[in-house]
Amino acid sequence: MLLNRVRHNKVLTTKSKADVAIRPFLTATTLPISLSQEIPQELYERIIDHLHNDIMSLLACSLVCRAWVPASRYHLFKHCVVHPLRLTWPGERNVRVNCAVSLSVSQLILYGADDGIYLSRTPVTSPKPALFLPDPVDHIDVLEDFNLIILLSAQQIFTVQLNILNLSAPRNISSCTRISSHVSSFSCGVLSGKHLVCAVKRGLSTTCKLLEPVLDINTQTYKLSPYKDFYIEERVVSLHFLKTKLVVGTRNHDFELVDVETLITQPLLHPFSAIPNKNANCVAVFRTHHGVIVCYSSIAVFVDHEGRPEGALIQWRDSSIYSVALHEPYLVAFGAKHFEIYYLKSGIQVQIVTTDYDLISTAPELFTIRTRDGQLFALEFNKL
Repeated sequence: MLLNRVRHNKVLTTKSKADVAIRPFLTATTLPISLSQEIPQELYERIIDHLHNDIMSLLACSLVCRAWVPASRYHLFKHCVVHPLRLTWPGERNVRVNCAVSLSVSQLILYGADDGIYLSRTPVTSPKPALFLPDPVDHIDVLEDFNLIILLSAQQIFTVQLNILNLSAPRNISSCTRISSHVSSFSCGVLSGKHLVCAVKRGLSTTCKLLEPVLDINTQTYKLSPYKDFYIEERVVSLHFLKTKLVVGTRNHDFELVDVETLITQPLLHPFSAIPNKNANCVAVFRTHHGVIVCYSSIAVFVDHEGRPEGALIQWRDSSIYSVALHEPYLVAFGAKHFEIYYLKSGIQVQIVTTDYDLISTAPELFTIRTRDGQLFALEFNKL
């Protein structure tokens, strides 16, 4: 009771003996400079301890006075599963970073920027230019087993050999091979053991081009060659690789399963599946240890092999979610000015981070955001 009155800065009007004893302190129009001078430390810390599961009350306590901050933060930080790690960036270069990818074997980090590609040995090592381009790099990915960097720039897909990048002598666009034009996005993945790249052509209806890495006998290097094309009547807004099927999210709020061998498409969800707010935007689909989870801009739900909902339903904080990433056992939903973290199996929310940011990468090895002042941060998850 005492804590609630102090938090809201209310004036006591009752006349009980207990109230009379503390009335001189509580009837002040403003809070004292230090509440620790009025309340024993053991008392307010004990009260705050009872709020260990109430995040909003803990946040309110942390704003009361400096003396309450350590006890409040102790419980608040116990709820944090992700922490920001500031990435080093050369201060002398005013370069805007648009995307990033981490290499699992060589541990390199590639950044796609407005003027090309930068390379860093570790997250805390200052990146250096490796490839200069005339247009911004909007998306970057790597087929490490095939020594190929794939990038999207000026609505065109280019490839460049990974092993030719030299920090002492940066390359230029002449080292790149143009693969396709009029492309809005692309995604890399593995279907039935085959590495594929799916490029989405621009337009109200969508032609998707499947490309595969093929060894060039003359140069003994891999290059991307056409594999198959397929057509989707609606505009494609997302691409996802499952074990044997490709999933495309359309502007018509539907996910379609594509068999890349037969090019037969069918709805991912059962026609009679009852999913609330199904008319929200398609965002992502993941195969997890607990099954397939389908993510929209307002909800996420597990579905069985027939496309019927099962298990926990996750309701996002609001409907501004535009990207979802999987980092088991967590699911991370990115909104306009915040991102939310949930336990995948139970659907329980464990953390919300509010900040003004741009999403750079959702690769499991390197979750990266850029703040409005241009600083880069990697999101590090607690080890279980």
